[in-house]
Amino acid sequence: MSNVEFRKGRIEDLPVESGTVDYVISNCVINLSQDKPAVFREIARVLKPGGHFAVSDIVLLKTLPDALARDISAYVGCISGASLLGDYLGTALAAGLREISIPRIAHGTELIKVLAPSACDGGGSCCGTISVATLKDSTTLIQDAAEAIASIKLHGRK
Repeated sequence: MSNVEFRKGRIEDLPVESGTVDYVISNCVINLSQDKPAVFREIARVLKPGGHFAVSDIVLLKTLPDALARDISAYVGCISGASLLGDYLGTALAAGLREISIPRIAHGTELIKVLAPSACDGGGSCCGTISVATLKDSTTLIQDAAEAIASIKLHGRK
């Protein structure tokens, strides 16, 4: 393919010139960034006017229990680094991105089965797994997480 290019870089500082990209995609990476506003500013910076973006990410529907929010395996498992949905959308809008839509939201027990398979059926996930065995009252925390997290697909334009 002559019109596709892959470059290595940091998501908060993309190695691309301003206004040169037609389409930005991201799959479960933004929630791991400590500077999510910088990520969305970079997306807006590199997109051509009218350029599109599509991201898939984990967001929070409500605040996580403190024990889960501080757990390193929950961070590696893409949960404790996630933002509240309203904050996530607000950050994208503040960066100048428009025509934002959420064509898909998945939440609840099915999502937890992917992110914390050790609590469910022993499978694996792209983000790693949450080591629930190290958490006190892990059954309650898994239920709380199932109620708090969602996987979204977010689309928009510059």
